[in-house]
Amino acid sequence: MLRLTWRARWLFLLLGLGYAYGLPGPAYWPLLRDWSPSLPGLQMGGLQMLRLLLLLWLLDVLVVGMGAQRMMAGLHSLFSGLRWLGFPAERTTVRLGLTLQAMESNSLRLKDLTEMLKGLPTRGAGPAGFTLKHEPWRARDSLVLLAALAALIGTWLA
Repeated sequence: MLRLTWRARWLFLLLGLGYAYGLPGPAYWPLLRDWSPSLPGLQMGGLQMLRLLLLLWLLDVLVVGMGAQRMMAGLHSLFSGLRWLGFPAERTTVRLGLTLQAMESNSLRLKDLTEMLKGLPTRGAGPAGFTLKHEPWRARDSLVLLAALAALIGTWLA
């Protein structure tokens, strides 16, 4: 989680500065006059940065705890609901799965990068196949989905 937070540091900085200098209100440092960030901007920027940090940490826990196969099965289930719009659920899921496998197995090294720039063939183009293991829908899945929907509606109404 700390590595993820470190990698998102520029996003946090830009988000905080955007709110600090973008929202009107009294200056935090009155001696700086127009160059001072606003007090409401600093407060709102800090709150948004905290929300983003929490969201990143929860997503990290979800992705690490779920595993790639289960995550792809869940994404396929979500994408399947969009078939009536002509959305290619299988193709999209397979592309995401192959991309994830390629990212995990073939971290691009400096040697590979120089070979690619010279036009030389690299060691491999990535995984050749992807299998999707479907998991059955459980009652616990429905309860989690209903709880998330209730939290979303409760937050929206509050």
